[in-house]
Amino acid sequence: MTCLRGPAAGPCVAITGNIHGDELTGLGAAHALAGRLDGALRAGRVRLYPSLNPDGLRQGTRRVPDDDRDLNRCFPGDPAGGPSDRLAHAAWEDLSREGVDLLVDVHADSSHALPYVVLDRAVHHAGAARTGLEARAATLAATTGLTVLHDLADEAYVAARLDRTLTGCVLNRRGVPAFTLEAGPRGRLDPSAVEVVVDALLGVLGALGMLEAPPVPRDHPTRVAGGPWRRAVGPRARMDGVLVATVAPGAWTEAGAAVAEIRALDGRTREHVRAERDGFVVSHAHHGHVVAGTAVCTWAHPEAPA
Repeated sequence: MTCLRGPAAGPCVAITGNIHGDELTGLGAAHALAGRLDGALRAGRVRLYPSLNPDGLRQGTRRVPDDDRDLNRCFPGDPAGGPSDRLAHAAWEDLSREGVDLLVDVHADSSHALPYVVLDRAVHHAGAARTGLEARAATLAATTGLTVLHDLADEAYVAARLDRTLTGCVLNRRGVPAFTLEAGPRGRLDPSAVEVVVDALLGVLGALGMLEAPPVPRDHPTRVAGGPWRRAVGPRARMDGVLVATVAPGAWTEAGAAVAEIRALDGRTREHVRAERDGFVVSHAHHGHVVAGTAVCTWAHPEAPA
């Protein structure tokens, strides 16, 4: 962990990465920010956590190798639990001691995806407390200049244990704004993805008044205007085969239009996978071959009014 301090009082922002060992964008962004912020931080503190899953990083695995669990479903952890529980607990305790005012957790999606932000659901809060907390997180997320998605609807959000992710836990248990930033492919450190993330995070820090020379606010070229948008599971393949994307992430797509093909090994098209509702592809699955029942993409559609 690296802690950078400005000369004046201000917010404490934590930036975490590599919670999944095969997702390296956050690690690269932490390294780059350490250099970019040296002497540029006017106020507050930035705490950089390049890797929360160093064993997964070394072995190139998404999960924690010692117990093959997804660390991002284990928060706030348990000091008497298994390896993933203890690892989550150690990170949680360190973040809790510091009184963090905002947490951004950086992930990587697929090689065919928009860079985007995901907002958690404050399902452990109600009324004005929930509305205010979610609004604060959404306001900060917008300063990234990226496409912003609200996560799954409440029931699906809880069923998927997303309130046990790091950002979900910080939002719900600590009442602190948090969001996930997704950019770049898995399995390697992509410089262009790191640049996107660094620019997005500088936008956030500038909006918080933490930088000597805040960047001019601007949207990323891939940002999908309009919304608000909700993240959802995309349509599923009905047949096994080679997955071929047929629409670009971010392109508006009407219900019933094809978003991917499933092909046989000889090149014959076995199936056109079609959108189930109006919206756009956020990311295509990173698998070259899929089996029946696999979601071929992550989808986004207009968020229904509360």
